[in-house]
Amino acid sequence: MGYKVPDWKNSDDETTFEVVVGKKTYVLPRLEYLTGAQAERMSKSDEIDGGIKAVLDELSAGLGSAWSDVPSKFFNEFLEAWHADSAVDLGESGASSGS
Repeated sequence: MGYKVPDWKNSDDETTFEVVVGKKTYVLPRLEYLTGAQAERMSKSDEIDGGIKAVLDELSAGLGSAWSDVPSKFFNEFLEAWHADSAVDLGESGASSGS
């Protein structure tokens, strides 16, 4: 047998990221645990009506809408924290880094 996909759904503490907006806690999958469909929607979020906030609403009901009255500075900090927690490398692409 070549490879069997691990059962990632049994370890929620290790596969999720929590964010508190206002008085509500939202739970998202860590970026590396997005499904293929979720990752595709994230990568195309500027082409989707509502952008990334619409995708966040899909990932955790109401999360995208919750950011409506929050300054963008904090939204950007949330995105940075989510990426950092998920250990996803957002480095330059080969074309822009001269590789």
